[in-house]
Amino acid sequence: MMKTTISRKGGEKMKWELKQQANDSSILELYIYDEIKAYNGYDWWEGKYIPSETSQEFFKNQLDQYKNAKDIKVYINSNGGDVFEAYGMCSLLERHPATVTCYVDGFAYSAAALFLCVADKVIMSKQATVLVHNMLTSIYGNASDLRKAADDLDKLMEANRQLFLSRMNISEDDLIEAMNCETIYTAQECIENGLADEIAGEASASELIKVNQLRTKQLNMMISQHKQMNNVLNQLRVQGPSEPDEQVNKFEFKSFFEKAFFKEEK
Repeated sequence: MMKTTISRKGGEKMKWELKQQANDSSILELYIYDEIKAYNGYDWWEGKYIPSETSQEFFKNQLDQYKNAKDIKVYINSNGGDVFEAYGMCSLLERHPATVTCYVDGFAYSAAALFLCVADKVIMSKQATVLVHNMLTSIYGNASDLRKAADDLDKLMEANRQLFLSRMNISEDDLIEAMNCETIYTAQECIENGLADEIAGEASASELIKVNQLRTKQLNMMISQHKQMNNVLNQLRVQGPSEPDEQVNKFEFKSFFEKAFFKEEK
C-alpha cells in the first residue's frame, strides 16, 4: 500500500493522507481530517512558509501521480478552513476522470462542505453533520477599503451559492437564509435537501425506489384479481340458481382461477 505523508517540525504528521487502496491500485483514498489551509505556519529559521498537506498545491502534486485512478474516495471530518484552497481542490477532483465518492465521517463544515458539491456520490454516517454559512474575512484599512471588502464578499458568496445549488434541491432564497443562520444539517436533512445520497448502513434512495415499484406492482396485481373475482360473482348472481353441466362448471372455474391468480403481468 502506497502512502503519501509529510512530517511537520518535530515529526508530527498532519491528519491528511492520499493513498492507493491496498487491494486495488485503481482506487485512491483521500482523508481530509484537518483544517484546509495553504500553509502550516512560518519557519523563522528557514525564512519561509511551511507547506500544508491540506493545500491545493500539495493535493495537485499528489493527484498528478495517479492520473489513471478510476475511483477516488474522499473521507471528510473537518471544520473547514481556507475556501480558496478548497475551491482549487474541488476543481481538481471535478476535472479528474475518476468517479468521486465522498464519505462524511463526522463534520463537513464550512469549506469542507464544498467537496460534497463536486462528488458523484455522497454517503454520510448517521452521526455526521454539515455546516453552511457565509464567508468570513479580515481587513485592515480605511472606510473605503472596508466597504469594498463587504462588496467583494457579496460577489464571492454569489458564486459560492451556485456551487451548492448545483447539488442541492432548494431555492437560492432558502440557501441564503440557511447560510445567514449558519445552519447545521443532520444526515437525514442532507438526504432531503440533496447534499447527500445515502446514509451509511441504510438503503439508498435508488434501492427504496425499486422496493416501492415492486410493492406497487404487487398491489396493482391484487386489485386486478379482486376486480376479476367480483365480475365472476356478479355474473353468477345475474344467472341465478341453476344446475349446469358438472364438466362445464369445473372448466369455467378452473379458467377463472388461472386468469385471476396466475395471469402473467406484461
